Amino acid sequence: METRYTNSVVWQIAGDSEGIFSFDDLGLTYPAKALEEGLEGQTQIEIVVGVDERVISCKVLASSGYPMLDDETCKGVIVLDGGKRVDGSYRGDEKRTLVRSIQWEVPEEEDENDDY
Repeated sequence: METRYTNSVVWQIAGDSEGIFSFDDLGLTYPAKALEEGLEGQTQIEIVVGVDERVISCKVLASSGYPMLDDETCKGVIVLDGGKRVDGSYRGDEKRTLVRSIQWEVPEEEDENDDY
C-alpha cells in the first residue's frame, strides 16, 4: 500500500525568537536610583560565551538611554550562573558571540490587599 507523509519542521534557537529578555527573568537587579526615577528602556548587548557556558565579555551595542541601566545590564549578565539564564543554546565546542536585548521596565507595585 502506497502512502505519503508530509511534515514541517521549524528550527529555532531556544529562548525568545527576537533575543529580548526581561531584566527580571534574568535575575538582574534594577538600579535603585533608576527605579526611584522610573527609568525604563532596552539595552542591546553583545556577549561572548565560552565553551564552559560562562559569559566572558559583554559590551553595549545600543543604549537604553540611561547609562545606569546599561552598566547594570553588562554587570549582571557577566555574573549569571553559566549564562544559562540568558539562552539555552550556548553549548558547543567553540566560544560564541551573541546579540541580545534586555528590557528594563519598572515593576508594578503589589497591592497590600491582594491577599484578600
